[in-house]
This record gives sequence, C-alpha cells and structure tokens, in this order.
Amino acid sequence: MRPKRSGAFASVGLLGALALGVSSLTGCATGPARRPTAAAAPESAEVDGGNVGDLLRSLDELEAGTPAYAALRARVSAFVAGRALAEAEAGDFTAALRLTRTALRHFSPDELQAGHLPAALRPVAERLLAWASPRGDEATSLAAARILMAVEGGNAEAQETFGRIRDWGVSNRTEFYRPWVREAALAEIWSTVAILVPSRDVLNTAAEHIVARRRTAIEGRDRLQQSRSREEASRLSYDEARQLRAGLQASGAELAVLYLRVGELQEAANRLRDLGTGSEAANLADVLGSIASGEDGAPRMFALAERLGVLEHGGGEGARRGNQGTDRLQGAAAGVCRIGRRRYPTDERFATCLAQDAVAQNNAALASAHLERAWELRPDAQQGLRLALELAVQWLRTELGAEDPRAGQRAYARAATLIAEWSRRYPGQNPPVGVADLEEFAAQLSLGAGDLANTAAHLERATAATPASREAYLILAELHLRRRETAPALEALDRGLRLPLRPSESDSLFRPLFQLRRAQVLGASGDAAAASAAYEEVARALDALTHTSSGDELAALLLERATVADALGDQARVRSLLNEALDAAPENRDVYARAVTFCLARGRWRDARDLARAARSQLSLDRPWQVYFGLWGMAASGAGHLDDDGGARASLERLLSSAGDSDAWTLQLARRYVGALTRERVEALARTQGQRAEFHFYDAMLKRAEGDAAGVEAALRAVLATDVMRYFEYEMAWEMLARQAPRPTTPR
Repeated sequence: MRPKRSGAFASVGLLGALALGVSSLTGCATGPARRPTAAAAPESAEVDGGNVGDLLRSLDELEAGTPAYAALRARVSAFVAGRALAEAEAGDFTAALRLTRTALRHFSPDELQAGHLPAALRPVAERLLAWASPRGDEATSLAAARILMAVEGGNAEAQETFGRIRDWGVSNRTEFYRPWVREAALAEIWSTVAILVPSRDVLNTAAEHIVARRRTAIEGRDRLQQSRSREEASRLSYDEARQLRAGLQASGAELAVLYLRVGELQEAANRLRDLGTGSEAANLADVLGSIASGEDGAPRMFALAERLGVLEHGGGEGARRGNQGTDRLQGAAAGVCRIGRRRYPTDERFATCLAQDAVAQNNAALASAHLERAWELRPDAQQGLRLALELAVQWLRTELGAEDPRAGQRAYARAATLIAEWSRRYPGQNPPVGVADLEEFAAQLSLGAGDLANTAAHLERATAATPASREAYLILAELHLRRRETAPALEALDRGLRLPLRPSESDSLFRPLFQLRRAQVLGASGDAAAASAAYEEVARALDALTHTSSGDELAALLLERATVADALGDQARVRSLLNEALDAAPENRDVYARAVTFCLARGRWRDARDLARAARSQLSLDRPWQVYFGLWGMAASGAGHLDDDGGARASLERLLSSAGDSDAWTLQLARRYVGALTRERVEALARTQGQRAEFHFYDAMLKRAEGDAAGVEAALRAVLATDVMRYFEYEMAWEMLARQAPRPTTPR
C-alpha cells in the first residue's frame, strides 16, 4: 500500500446516567410518522472501493438471516478483510484491526461461535497474531486466534494457541493481592477481545469476569465493614480503592454495554437481572427489557442510543484512561442504532447515529452512505442535506492520492448529486461546498490516477463555476507546463491571479505560488532573462513570508525557496534551505520525501543519500515509507557511484526479512532493488499506472548505476507516459529529462 500524497472504562455514575437518562427521554420529539418500508437487497455486484460503503450500509439496513443478506455479507467481509491484510502488510496494524472489526461486524455472536467465516479472514488473522504475540498483546492475540478458529475449515493450532493464552492470562495474574483487581484485569482483556470478535464464548467469558469482579468487590467491601475495616482500608492502594468502587458501581453498566454492542438488548436485560433484584443494575434491566420488547417505539430506543453517545463524549473515567472505554460506549450506541435502523426503517435518526459511528471508525465511505440515506428519509431537512454534502466532500478529500480512484469517484458523484439537489431546493443560497471546490478536488483525484482527460474536464468546470477556483488555474498551468505549452500556461496563471479574493484567502500566500509557476513556464520556454527576473521576484516574496510562518507552512515555503535557489544557480544556498525546512517540521515525512526527491532529481547524490538516512531514523515511520527512503538512498548511492549507501541496502534487507512472504507492492520494489526478484517479474506485478511509473523509475535508476544512458532515458520516458503527475517518481523523471535536454533558445 502506497503512502498517499500530497483498564476499567465506566465512570462511577454511568449506570444511573444510563437508566435515568433513557427513562427521562421517552417523550423526546420525533419526525412525522412514516410507514416502514423494507430495504432492498443490492444486486450481486463485485465489491470495490467505490461501492463498499453503500454495501456496508445495506448490511445495516437489510433483515439479517436471509440468503441475500448472507451472500452480500460474505462478499463484503472478504473484500474488507483484503483491505485489512493490505494495511497489516504496510505496517499499519491500527487500521488493520479497525478493518477486521468491520469485516466481522455483521456476524452475530452465535454465527461467530459456529464458525464458517470467509477464508479471506485467515491471512489477516495470521498477520495480526504474528504481530501481537511477540509484543505481549494478550487481547489482540486472543482475538486473532479466535478468528482463525472460526474461519471455514477451522484451525487446530489456533485453538491450542487460544487455550494457552487464555490459561496463561488466568494463571499469571495470581500476583494481584485483591481478587476484585484480578477480575477487573481479566474483564478488561476479554471485553477488549469482544470488541474485535464477539463470539458467544468470548462474550460469556467477559461477562463472567465482570460478574466476578462485582462479586469480589462486594466481598471486599463487606470485609472492610468488619471491626478492623479502618486498619485494612488504610492498606488499600489508590488503584485498589478505585477498582473496588468501580466494581461496586459500574459493573452493571459494563455488562450492559458488552451486549448492547452486538445489539442484544434482551440478553443485556437478562444478564443484569441475574445480578439480583437489589443490585445497582435493576432499574437499567427494566429499561432495556421494555425497549427490547418495543415499548414506546423508536423514541425510547433512540433515547438509549443518544444517551450512550452523550456519555461517550462526556468525559469521565473512560475518557481519562484512554479511548478503550469511549470506543465501547460508541460501539454500544451503534449496536442499539443498528437494531433501530432495521426495526424503524423510515426513522432517519438511526441512520445519522450509524453515520456518527462510522466517522468514529474513520470509515468516511460508510458515514457518507448513511448520511445520504438519512437525508433521503427526510428530504425536507436542509441540515440533513448540508451534512450529507459536507461529508461526501470530506470523503472525496480523504481519497486524494489513493492508488485506487474508485472510492473518490463515487464520493464525487454523490457530492455532485447533492449539490444539484441543494441548488434545486434552495435557489439563491450558496451550498456549503461550491462547485468549483468540488471540481478542483475531483481534478486532483484524476491527476493522481494519471487520467489527464478527466483532470482537464474537471478543471474546465472548476474555472467556469462562480466563484471559480484559483487552485484549479494553478493545476491547469501545471498541465500546460508538462506539455511545454507556454502561452496557455501563462494565460491560466493570469486568469487565476485576476480572480477576486475570497474571505479565507491571502494574496501574500497564493501569489508567490503563481509567480513560481510563471518562472518555471518561462524557463521551460527558453526565455532565460524573463525566467531569471521572475525567480528573483519569487525569492523576495518567499523570503518575506518565511519571517511570519512556522511549522509545516514554513517547511513548505523553504522547499519552494530551495527550488528558486536551484533555478538561480545558488547551489550553496540549496542545502541550507533544505536543512531549515527539515528543522521546521522534523516529524513530517512528506517534507523529508520532498527534500530527498528534490536532491535525487537534480543529481545531488550525496545530499539525497544523507537526507534519506536521516528520514529513516524517524521512529514513527511506517513500512511503506521505510521502503521508499531505502530505495531513494540506494538509488542515490548507485547513480552517484558512492562508496557508502548510508545503510539503505541493510535497511531494505531488514524490512524484507521481517515481512516474510508479504506481496505488498513496495516490498516487491525492494526485492528487485536488492536482487531478490527479476526485472521481468516486478514488471508483471505492476497493475496500476502508479505502480508502472514506480517500476520504470527505479529501473531507470538501476540502469543509471550500470551506465546505460539510453536505457535510463527510455525508462524515464516510460514514467512520463503513465501521466501520474502527483507521484514523486513522475516529478523526478520529468526534472531529470528536462535537465538533460538541450535548453531551447528564445526566437529573435
């Protein structure tokens, strides 16, 4: 996967807040009554990045248990599991866990218990287990092993692993002097496992430890109330006292949340009743039981979900201790809303609730789908249309630079439809996102995919809209520059500069970018004198801006200033500017990438090697970035025939050794560079335009190290033929070819 460009969780008062909050909100307002309609089952289309959000929404809407539901779930689960595996292979295990949870979400606890999960879940579960086990991540290891046990065909080794970790967890917590602390730790572990894989046995185990925590807390309280209670109480540590209080007052809420996450309201009520009539959970058990039976209909069910959401954002012990507690509460709210979405299919509030959960899970595609449905259910609500449009555009923006453009294309299509609806329903009112901005984002999406025809079409619409997009003119000028079309490029820049300022714009910020592009266009045309004068003007403007900027903004300005210094021949100044940019944003990987590729493109081999080595020292660098910086370090040392590659080869070999048999594209590039794969094999594996551009660029660098000048030029021209102008490899190839070509002379 390629990097894109450019403890206890419930607060002491949670139980009472849940019960009282829900019972007091039964009279909340609701929308006009509507006759329920059943969701339609989608056709058996292939799942891809463009429709997976819509299909996940369908699973939230369709009645579970039908053959159509099971077939759709199998296809969607397999697709999402593939995405989870790609994230795991890229080293982003947080995303891999989130996607694995999504892949399992629509399997009931009993279905997970019975097994027969899609085989596509096996590879990602194996990756998760291999990652979590050496780290001592007990909960993730248990969850991964449990998934492997449930995959079609079973897994005897996974079953043995699961049992061993389970038994180890119990036997190795005997050091806890207080039994309620030990049970709290085990309840925490198993509740965490249940978030990822809520099979019936996992839920039951978590519930048993929660109940045991409460029982041992009661026993501990009773002992403290004996004659020597004051003496014994004084020996309690702060954590022991806190856990005792939580065990007495929050266990019922934790037990309820455990089952609400999977939408089992009646089971939650039954479990709470088992605690006894005098327990702190008795009132909540009655509330949940009445909601489960359908009393008071949608208003009361939504009140429960809403209350969970309020608690999730309201702080408390869970918020202080991290996101585990809030994640469980949000999941419980979503579990309730998923029931409401099916039981009351015309109530838009449950769709909005599920959209909020999708946002919390970083699933913009699903969130956008739910908000679109919420607006369709209540098309007279302007705020609903506003939210749906804003999130569709937000989804589009998250897809900029993605290797697969289909998700972004779906987001654009939805946003365009919603803007048209806004214009039709509210003439004279500007939509929350303008047509020009939407078309500019779509142009960037197409540009990243190498689709120049669609890029140009979107840019034309962006420049024709009112108000027009200034950024669109800048991109349009870049397109003309790459084609060496001087007059149209200059015209686009002039038209962009003539646009009136928007309230959020500053002339001093955007004008230097236009001036720099103008200087580059003039330089490419051969008008050296005009280009030099333009570069001098840009240098003064950028120098002035650097005095009032900081952080990432300052780093970006300094990188542009380095480009100007290079164009003016001030080579001594270039490296110092690059160093200043890295100092301004020392943790920004993109700044390092731009600095390294700047040097590579201009033949500054030692600088490129040294900067790539510095970039690899970042502790937060994930695997794809480690591969690219390793490739760039080796490319610099090979092309410059340097004696030392700065540890680049060794870093790639370490990555390949730890990655095993992963077939991630970046690792295939690394294998080619260290000689573990043939040129022909890697070329055959390149499936997208971006991958083909990368293959040809690194092939060119290997040929440069071998002294094959003709092969270098052919490979670099193959990079440009892909049209992926937003790839670092394209930018470097264009600059390398421009520098070796004879400069055109200005006609007299």
